[in-house]
Amino acid sequence: MAGIDDRDVLALGGNWKWRLGYTSEALLIDPAGHLKPPGPINEYVVHFEPRGKKGELGDLFDGTIDGWPGVIVAETWYEKQGRVLVRMRVSLDQTIELYSGVHVFYPDDPRGVHVVGGWVNCGGGLIGKPQEGHPYIAWFTMAKVR
Repeated sequence: MAGIDDRDVLALGGNWKWRLGYTSEALLIDPAGHLKPPGPINEYVVHFEPRGKKGELGDLFDGTIDGWPGVIVAETWYEKQGRVLVRMRVSLDQTIELYSGVHVFYPDDPRGVHVVGGWVNCGGGLIGKPQEGHPYIAWFTMAKVR
């Protein structure tokens, strides 16, 4: 429709509940209709602080993950397609993990802020056998802590 600004806004700064899955099987849907990673899930709290703008349609963030010694950096961007995308990079020793997700909306939680996406492990044990139960492609979800 002409004249409608569909610009999605995602305020990534602050605390998030991060649910990290370890399998590439299909995403599950909980009784409320929310997407969730299948298989074993670890939950963390991640905190993002704004670092600046990335052009006119995106923002940069530095983050910390409760209980992890690594560093996380994130960026959001909006390409006028109706949803904000999120890209994150986690560095842990010799391991780099890449995350890509999209801002999603759930009808039962109109004030909620959620991100759903996938991740890949790009280092560490790639030379030998993968770690038990830790494949290199899986799902994640994030929900902003209010």
